[in-house]
Amino acid sequence: MSKIIYLPIEDLPARYTQMMNQSIYPKVDISLYPSIEIDKVIKRGQFLDIVNTCKFKAAQLQMVADLFNEGKVQDGDAFLVGDIFFPGIEMIKYMAELLGINVRVYGINYAGRADKTDFVQKLSGWSDVSEQGYHLICNGIFAGSDDHRNNIIEYFGLNPATVHTTGLVWDLEYMEEFRKEIGNVQKEDFVIWPHRWCEEKGINELLQFAKNTKKKIVITSSGPKKDLGKLPKNIEYRYGLTKLEYFELMAKARWYLSTAYQETYGFTIQEAIFFGCNILVPNRACCPEMVPAQNVYDNIDNVDRLFDAYDLTVPFEWTAKWDNNAQTMVDIIKSECKS
Repeated sequence: MSKIIYLPIEDLPARYTQMMNQSIYPKVDISLYPSIEIDKVIKRGQFLDIVNTCKFKAAQLQMVADLFNEGKVQDGDAFLVGDIFFPGIEMIKYMAELLGINVRVYGINYAGRADKTDFVQKLSGWSDVSEQGYHLICNGIFAGSDDHRNNIIEYFGLNPATVHTTGLVWDLEYMEEFRKEIGNVQKEDFVIWPHRWCEEKGINELLQFAKNTKKKIVITSSGPKKDLGKLPKNIEYRYGLTKLEYFELMAKARWYLSTAYQETYGFTIQEAIFFGCNILVPNRACCPEMVPAQNVYDNIDNVDRLFDAYDLTVPFEWTAKWDNNAQTMVDIIKSECKS
C-alpha cells in the first residue's frame, strides 16, 4: 500500500508550525522530524529562522536518503513537503528517478517569489530559477487562497491543475483547546493588530489610522522586543507573547484590523473570526476572500467610522470552512496516487 511521507517544518510553539504538524501527523504514514537542537525563537528571518531552517532541512534530507538506502521508499509513495522551500527537494526526485522508483512529491507554498511583497525578493536572480525547479518537481502544490494560487501559476507559468487552493493548515480542534484554557472573557475596547512590524504588513497605514482614532491599539508579537521608533500614544506594543497570551488578547479585543499588503491565507483573520472580533481587512491580497464584503475597506481613513457604525463580527462558518484542511491535502494526494 502506498505511503505518505511527511517532512514537517520546525515546531515553533509561538507560531503556526506546531498546529500544522499536530494536524498532519495523524493523517500520514511516516513523519521525518530530526532530533537536532534548534532555537525556538526566530532571530534571523520572518516565517522561519533563516539559519536554523537550513540546519533542520539538511538533517531531514539525510533522513530521506536513509529511507531510500534502506529500501523503505517504494513505487506509489508520496512525499508531502511541509515547506516547498526545501533545499534538497530535487534530491528526492534525483534518488527516486535514478533508482527507478515512482514517487510523487507535494509541497505547501506559503509565499515566495510570486509574491511581490515577500522578503525573498531580496534574493538575486538565482532564486527564480531555484523556486521554478521546486514547483516543477512537485506533482501538486497547496496554496492558501485563490489569490495566492493565481499568483503562483502566473509567475511561474505552471499547469493550473497542479496548484490547489486548500488554505494553509488550520485546525479548529487546536483552537478549541486554547479557548477552554482561556475561558469566558469580556470584550475590551481596543484594536488588535497582530502582524510583523514591516512594510509589507502596512505599518504606514496602521500609523495613519492610529493618528486619526482615539481607540487603543495593541500590536502583538511572539518575538523579542524590537525598536519600532516613536509610536503614537494610543499604541501599546506587546512582545515576547506565548501562544496562550496572544490568544487571550485576541479573545479580549473588540476590533481586529489588518493593513497587510502581503497575505496569502491570513491565520490572524481566522483567529479574529474564531474569537468574535469586529473585523476590517484591506481590499488586496487574499483578504477579500477570507471575510464577507462588509468587512473589507478601501481607504484606511474610513476604518474608524466603519468600526463605530456597524457590527463587523463574521459568522463562524467563515473560519469553519478551512477546518481540517490538512485532510483536504491528504485526500488530494491519495486520489492522485491512485490515478
